[in-house]
Amino acid sequence: MEKRYHERNLMDFFTSFASEEICEQYLIKVRFPDGMPCLKCGKKDFYPRLKDRRAYQCKACKFFNRPVAGTIFHRTHTPLLEWFVAIFLVAFDKRGLSALLLSEELGLNCITARAMLSRMRRGMEKRDAAYKLRGCAEIDEMFIGASTEGGKRGRGTEKTPVLVAVSYVPVKGKEEVAGFAKLLVVDEVNEEAVLKYRFNRRHRRAELFDRLLRACWNRRKLHILR
Repeated sequence: MEKRYHERNLMDFFTSFASEEICEQYLIKVRFPDGMPCLKCGKKDFYPRLKDRRAYQCKACKFFNRPVAGTIFHRTHTPLLEWFVAIFLVAFDKRGLSALLLSEELGLNCITARAMLSRMRRGMEKRDAAYKLRGCAEIDEMFIGASTEGGKRGRGTEKTPVLVAVSYVPVKGKEEVAGFAKLLVVDEVNEEAVLKYRFNRRHRRAELFDRLLRACWNRRKLHILR
């Protein structure tokens, strides 16, 4: 299976996306691998890009096509290069990037930074809902939140319990690699919560091997409903 996503460090990123034009062409390539079609007539022959806006006029029907239409960049005056840098910073910050910090890093006002973060989060939420766990998946627990002085660790902690399911995809000639992950906030980590997770998610053709179940509930295997 070919990897669709490639890791990039900071230097790789700025080498790959050095200008506004490069960012726009990359967006078009990702959205339309076979070439951008006209939304009105379907033709793929356009006049050169307009200088004052992100639009390409179709030579056949004269319709103006905008490659950012229908994306989180739609109707925004913020340069795509700044958007790309913002996405990179959000993806690499494990703590959760605030609007104030993003505004300071990019030299934007806080209102613009907050609007960008809101769009990115809505986009990630919408995309996450479309992901399906394939092959085999494993469920484990994690606890999120600030530690309390003298508090317990692991189960019994005051932190918020979260179930995490990660799929494993077989690769020809190699060991299986991690695929997508799903998270679910629960009130308590127990068999009922795991079964509820299973029935709510309905991941087709997936089989859940849960370390929690193996340890506590007689090594039970969970099979997702088809």
